[in-house]
Amino acid sequence: MSRSLAAPSPGSLPSQTAVLPSPPTSLSCATGRRLISHFALSSPKTPVVYPQTSDHPHVLCVSAEPPEIQLDAKLLAGLTAKAGSKIELPAEVTGKPEPRVKWTKADLVLKPDDRVSIDTKPGHSIVTISKTKRDDSSTYIIEATNSSGRATATVDVNILGKTSGHPNKMPCF
Repeated sequence: MSRSLAAPSPGSLPSQTAVLPSPPTSLSCATGRRLISHFALSSPKTPVVYPQTSDHPHVLCVSAEPPEIQLDAKLLAGLTAKAGSKIELPAEVTGKPEPRVKWTKADLVLKPDDRVSIDTKPGHSIVTISKTKRDDSSTYIIEATNSSGRATATVDVNILGKTSGHPNKMPCF
């Protein structure tokens, strides 16, 4: 069951009402293990009424927000760097419940190694690549998922120049 809540007239808010500071997109209320109501919230200032009755004196309401990813504005047009340099791909990640974050490079899940680190904390995720190589040029995708949805963002990375050494020269012994 999904309902939209309409704001009551001023002065008519019941005592068990709260106006949420940030707008979730849905609110589920349960008692024990039984869902008693689910609301699709229609506006940021929608009053949320906690439906306490003699049948349900203890009601838990949980809000949910789909994931959102915000990339640094400088990354939106792509990132070009010189081989051998360090690059960082930071992203702000929000949602409720806290989204799971996954980074991919050319459709393969990015894994940390001696040059690549992935640091994900609530609200933020950053990929750092040290000693970049031309092989690091690719499209990097961040994906955030939770029970309310999924979001993705992409960063095109272009690494220029030679990595190191001279691949066309034979070693001297």
